[in-house]
Amino acid sequence: MTRHLRLFSVVCALGAAASPVRAAVPDSTPVQPTLADSVYREARTLLNRGEWRRAATLFAQIAARKPPSPLAPDALYWQAFALYRIGGIPDLRSALATLEDRQKRFPKDLRMESESGALTTRVLAALADRGDAAAAQRLRTVAAGAVEKCDEEDTSVRAAALSALLRTDPAQARSLLQKVLLRRDPCSVQLRRTALFALDDLGDPSVRGLLFDVARNDPTVDLRTSAVGLLSRTDTDASAMQLETLLTSEGNPTVQRTILRSLGTMRAPR
Repeated sequence: MTRHLRLFSVVCALGAAASPVRAAVPDSTPVQPTLADSVYREARTLLNRGEWRRAATLFAQIAARKPPSPLAPDALYWQAFALYRIGGIPDLRSALATLEDRQKRFPKDLRMESESGALTTRVLAALADRGDAAAAQRLRTVAAGAVEKCDEEDTSVRAAALSALLRTDPAQARSLLQKVLLRRDPCSVQLRRTALFALDDLGDPSVRGLLFDVARNDPTVDLRTSAVGLLSRTDTDASAMQLETLLTSEGNPTVQRTILRSLGTMRAPR
């Protein structure tokens, strides 16, 4: 009898010790969606339908909630996008203010940093197209500013600013493009590539000297070959002579083959 009582006591003690462990198991009940989640989904649906004004209003409601919703940074971006698509000058200025507010309130939220930078450039370009001198000046500042970091996001924003300047201020854009093409650092390869083709799009025969400089001096092989191809498209005796000069000084076989192919496609008398 005593032996049975001891066994019963041990079992009870084990059960008591196990009970806190069972209580600590997390609740598996699904988290219920918040009101902000529902409003955000509705706003995205309106955005996809092209109902920009209504979408912007709902995104603004999410961004204004206190305490801030986890969806607030994304809501501010999409609010600015919707205002940009509406396209009036007051809406464009509101879009710019919204993007600046996003950067100020959520500087550590990097999920849409590149998209926000690109959208800011597009909004500035749209304002510059409509004669906004301050927006045009900001575009020039972005395009010509000193490189602070070597990454694709920074490059894409600068490239977008250069492209926008080509539409709004071709003379200023040409000056900036020339400065970009004179750079030789590894961080600016993509930016130089954008500048090279943008300069060719200007259709100005006087850029031939810059193309020749890139074809001869740029440290990146694919940029030199691109410049050779663009140089041959002018199809003049002068450009043929430049290609001949390049052929005698170029030591890279890939570039040499490109020069020969380019000379073979030209119809200039030389």
